[in-house]
Order: sequence, then structure tokens, then C-alpha cells
Amino acid sequence: MTRSLSIQQGSARAGLGAALAFYRQAPLKLGAWGIGAMVLVQLLAQAVSGWRPVLDAAELQGGPALLQLVGLQLLLVPLLLVVLTGALAGLVLAAARWHDGHRTGLADLLRPLVLQPLPLVLLPLLSGALAGAAGLVLLLPGVVLAFGWSLALPALLDRGGEAWTAMATSLRLVRAYPLRLLPPLALLALVTVLTLPLSPWLPGLWLPLFAFGLQDLYRSVSPTLEP
Repeated sequence: MTRSLSIQQGSARAGLGAALAFYRQAPLKLGAWGIGAMVLVQLLAQAVSGWRPVLDAAELQGGPALLQLVGLQLLLVPLLLVVLTGALAGLVLAAARWHDGHRTGLADLLRPLVLQPLPLVLLPLLSGALAGAAGLVLLLPGVVLAFGWSLALPALLDRGGEAWTAMATSLRLVRAYPLRLLPPLALLALVTVLTLPLSPWLPGLWLPLFAFGLQDLYRSVSPTLEP
């Protein structure tokens, strides 16, 4: 009964109103953190792209230049995932503290990077690589895994442990509550994809709301987890 009540209370706080209330507590701090992360991502992408060779039609058939291009892409994608996960971790922790009635400080945004640096690096690399590999075989399994691991970051920050443990926890929650979790997760993903081509500013401003949505969804089902 207590677990059911906790889940209902968590669900009741979800929604745009609660997300904006979280944002209003420290709009400059949260917005600057999100925009800074997206600007850093753009700068890294431009720096790596500057090393990219210009290939003619013959080189596209193979050769060292093509291998260099593929290698740069294999370097860029994991690097961007790690940067975004680190920035998102601080915002997710800030949202968790807001839920508990605390004000957000710079220490909240930095704490995950200090306390759990290795899991935060391994989490996007493991989940991205496995979901990407599954997507290369068939698109649907890759999408399913990506959604199944969507709550791995808040699970990691909440329960600690290793990256693969958080991934297993997230998958267990999504499998247990698919109708409750998948529609809002799909909406978060859709809005994120729509903001990405616009500029670093709009995705950066959206990032705190995205982090709040993840944390709120995790909080709505996490009481059912074993201690």
C-alpha cells in the first residue's frame, strides 16, 4: 500500500508545471549548465570535423583516408555521449534534490563528475555501443534497448554501483511499467531530436527539462525496487 501511494505521489508531480517549477528555482544556473554542455559538444564536433579528410570518389571505395574518416567518427560519437552524460548527470541529481526540497547549487551539478567519474564514462559507452550494435542488425532491437536503458542514469545516481547494474535496473523498471514509462520517454526523445538541429541554445535550455523528466519518471517507479 505504501509503495503504491509513493508511486501515485511521484506520478502526480510529473508534468510541465513541475518541470518549470524546478527550472524557476535557478534558471540562470541550470540554463547556463545546459547551454555550456551543448556548446562544448558543438566545439568538440567541429574540432574533430576539422581533422576529417576530404575524400574524392576513388577514396570513398577504400584506403587510408576512408579509414581515417571512420576512425574519427568512432572517436567523436563516444566522446560526445560521455560529455552529454556528464552534464545530464548533474541536472538529474539537481532534479532529485529538488524533489526532496533542496535548492540546487553548483555542487549538485558537479558532484556526479567527482564521485562517480568511471561509471559515468562507462554508462554511455556500454549502452551506446550495445544499442548501436543491435540497431545495425535490426533497427527495432536497438530502439528497444535504448528505451530500456533510459532510466539507467538516474538509477546510477540513486543507487550507486556499476554502470551495467544501473542498466539492468532501468531495463527491469521499463519492462515492469511499459505503459507508464514508454509514452513519456518517447515524448522526451522526440522533443530532444526536434531541438538538436536548431542551435546549441535551444537544446541547452531543453536539457534541464529533459533531466527533470528522466528523474521524475524514475522516481515514480523506483519505490518498487528492492533496497
